[in-house]
Amino acid sequence: PAAAPVRGRLSERMRQPGNMWAECWASVIPIPAHKQKKLFDHVREAERTLHDLENIPPAELVHQLLQCSLMAAFHTLVAAAPAPPLRSEAVAAAVSKVRNLIWCAED
Repeated sequence: PAAAPVRGRLSERMRQPGNMWAECWASVIPIPAHKQKKLFDHVREAERTLHDLENIPPAELVHQLLQCSLMAAFHTLVAAAPAPPLRSEAVAAAVSKVRNLIWCAED
């Protein structure tokens, strides 16, 4: 059986003397994750998202939904069609039109 890989050790490059990350790692006091300050407050972000959705102008909402719909249509067409040499002219034209619509919708 092969030996298990060594765990819990930095790479050779990271262990070189004077490496900034190694010095930082050695100088910090270990604190359990549950005692650390949260980097992402999911409640605040959810409230912010709901606030943005409540206040979005209808034209902007339609614009965003249009872009999502066009991207979904584009990816569906590309995934459903065979490789380019076998792709029908109709599918290639539809992919091209949807691609152009996406670019127009981004402006």
